[in-house]
Amino acid sequence: MWDIREQECVYEFSTGNNAVSAMAWDAAHASLFVATACPHVNRMGERAGYRRARIPTWATWASVAKDHKAYKAGGSQVNPRRSIVVHDANGDVVGDEDEERGYYDLGSEDEEGDDGEEEIDEAYSADMRWPEKCFHKENYFGYAYDAGEHMLFRWHFKDEPDITQLPASTMADW
Repeated sequence: MWDIREQECVYEFSTGNNAVSAMAWDAAHASLFVATACPHVNRMGERAGYRRARIPTWATWASVAKDHKAYKAGGSQVNPRRSIVVHDANGDVVGDEDEERGYYDLGSEDEEGDDGEEEIDEAYSADMRWPEKCFHKENYFGYAYDAGEHMLFRWHFKDEPDITQLPASTMADW
């Protein structure tokens, strides 16, 4: 979400690799509704253009649950490896040159690739799929999520959110 007064990004929401069709704000319930269309599914609901996912260990359900318990117990920092991303006026990432962002490198001969120091959870990733041509890689947000179909999302803004309420990502059902 863009702040017109400060001319900078205030929130960055994941729509699960879907394109935003429409948005509506519900002031009474402090909720943002977003209608999305999945470019990786045809009109019959069949998915195309997916590859095997490479989910980092810190972006799995188990890691989210562990971080949530630590946060509730002592208010410790959740996901200390993740940093705040700052964008310039053109939308480019400022600083943080070490982390790759953007399209997945399809020109690579080695599909497994080298994510530097990130450890991939092979067991968790075995059944997961990720679009070949999507803007963000699996490690961009704090939790890897691909909708895999057209969706209506609701973001409810509250003082103390329950971070364990996460949607399931695309499974290998094709």
